[in-house]
Amino acid sequence: TILKAQISLSGLAGMGFIIVAGVNLLIARAMSRRFGRHVYSEVVDLAALERFSSVLRGVIWVSILLVGYVIGQWATLHWSEFLLARNSLPWGQTDPLLGIDLGFYVFQLPFCWFLYYLAFITLVGCAVSATFYYLLEGGVWVTPRGPAMAPAVRAHLLVLGALLFVLLAYRARLAMYGLLYSSRGVVYGAAYTDVHASLPVIWVLLVLCLVTAAAFLLAAAPGDLKPAVGGILALAIVGLLGGRAYPEVIQRFIVTPNEIDKEQPYIERAIKFTRQAYALDRF
Repeated sequence: TILKAQISLSGLAGMGFIIVAGVNLLIARAMSRRFGRHVYSEVVDLAALERFSSVLRGVIWVSILLVGYVIGQWATLHWSEFLLARNSLPWGQTDPLLGIDLGFYVFQLPFCWFLYYLAFITLVGCAVSATFYYLLEGGVWVTPRGPAMAPAVRAHLLVLGALLFVLLAYRARLAMYGLLYSSRGVVYGAAYTDVHASLPVIWVLLVLCLVTAAAFLLAAAPGDLKPAVGGILALAIVGLLGGRAYPEVIQRFIVTPNEIDKEQPYIERAIKFTRQAYALDRF
């Protein structure tokens, strides 16, 4: 059973990456042929570029195959998460914070994190390989005034960027589930600071990720890049201040001086669920 799970997971993850990245590279190839290479004598030596273009093109394709192989080997390490998710069952009881069935945390959440990392690596690989291909074959040019790109190429890369921020929004959702594993409070699990500080910030980050993704799509229309850049800056500010500073301020100045009162409901939850876990509530 373990061997079958490892083979299945390795094949799906590795081949999935190779197929997605390969199709993305074929799109970049078709785009670059439409626009061709622009050479500026001040920057690029045409003879050198022509001499090494076929070699560099092969390096890009071989790199995708190698990365796909590495991903397949990495995926085999997650066979237990794969089997747990495939054979998951509901527990019939929900957590008190998000209202999610407890079986999800045990059986499905670890595999959801694996899928997130797989999708993230795939998207980054698509963006990097496409950019290098455009630089090599045409569509993205380095000029004396700075980088330039064709409108269709710009749209392609911006769509990849939008998908990346949608994926980051999914990560924010997974981070909400992770609050139930927090060790910040006096008990293990979501405590006052997690519920009243971290959770609202994560919701803001999730919404900002979706807004930024929409801004990237609008810029691909084509449109102005300023809203997309503003979304990235807003995410950075909220992530730095809201993700770290704000919860620390709440914990130090609101929770710690009055810890018993603030943490009492969460201590009661921890006791209740611990008793249930060890079947002590049946006696």
